[in-house]
Amino acid sequence: MRLPPKKFFPHEVIYRKKTGISPIGETLFEEEEQVIRNVRFDFSVKFSPRDINGEVQIPNALISMLSKYTGPLPDFFVADQIEFGGKQYTIAHVIPLLADSPEPFGYEIEVV
Repeated sequence: MRLPPKKFFPHEVIYRKKTGISPIGETLFEEEEQVIRNVRFDFSVKFSPRDINGEVQIPNALISMLSKYTGPLPDFFVADQIEFGGKQYTIAHVIPLLADSPEPFGYEIEVV
């Protein structure tokens, strides 16, 4: 499989794993942050289409990363936090990129 060149992954993000919720309802994250380099952070157009049941959540951005360029990647989960450009985003959807093996060679992550 042919992959895009490394120059198409110019961004850096900070990843924080969610550990729980405080007694006053704030989300708690691990103190240790992981810096992930050589990712692609693409903002999306913000609009809110409506379906029969109400509003559909549209991601604010899509983050693409390949372990070939980033090194080993953590297991990402919904509600974990990504920081980019000094702004925090919450993971809404994780899409593992699979090829011939059960281990993902990268991820696409939708954040809000």
